[in-house]
Amino acid sequence: MADLNVTIRRYTNSTFLGLLAIAGVAVIIVTNHPAKSAEGSGSTTAKLNVVVTMRSVTVSPSKTVFTSCHGGAAPFRSTRKALGYPNGICLIGNPGSRWPIVITNGVRADVDVQSTVAMPKDGGTPWQLCNPVVRPAVACHGNGAAPGFNQFAVQNFSSSGLNLRGLTVKQSCDVEFNSFGSCLALSGERQREGIRLIGPSRPGDNSRTWHVTITWTAVPPR
Repeated sequence: MADLNVTIRRYTNSTFLGLLAIAGVAVIIVTNHPAKSAEGSGSTTAKLNVVVTMRSVTVSPSKTVFTSCHGGAAPFRSTRKALGYPNGICLIGNPGSRWPIVITNGVRADVDVQSTVAMPKDGGTPWQLCNPVVRPAVACHGNGAAPGFNQFAVQNFSSSGLNLRGLTVKQSCDVEFNSFGSCLALSGERQREGIRLIGPSRPGDNSRTWHVTITWTAVPPR
């Protein structure tokens, strides 16, 4: 019986693949790579509240009327509800007992105040503001530094007293806002005030109705 010789050879992968290729065997090589996983996410939206930074004041009432008028001379003497000439005086409130305008501050601020000119209802010539004091912002040209022709003065007051210097068309510190003669107002602080108006020596317009707007403004503390 013939001897059977068996030869066992070890081939590398490349050699083995080469032999298969020579033998005409199709070789498909599959390389395994891990597949990318689909991304997933979640989120939350958070609401953030912050402190108020917008300065503001509120004024009540928004409309009012001058009364308690006095002064002037015949034949143009003031009546209780109508200003007379020369230099009649009318009030909103009473310096010693009644302050009907309520000014309420928002966040801590200085409170300024100013007045417009007095506009006649017929759209004619307005009265200009002046200050009946020494070293005024705008001088009054009437007798004894009182308002002159087509001039008038506006003074605000509170329980602390009367602002003798008066208002101008430009913003200035409302010295009546607190008892220290300062306009510094804390958050939510309020003040009650009134208005005193001194009319002209004589008007240049015959209108029976005039309008004046007083504005308070909150500004950053100085």
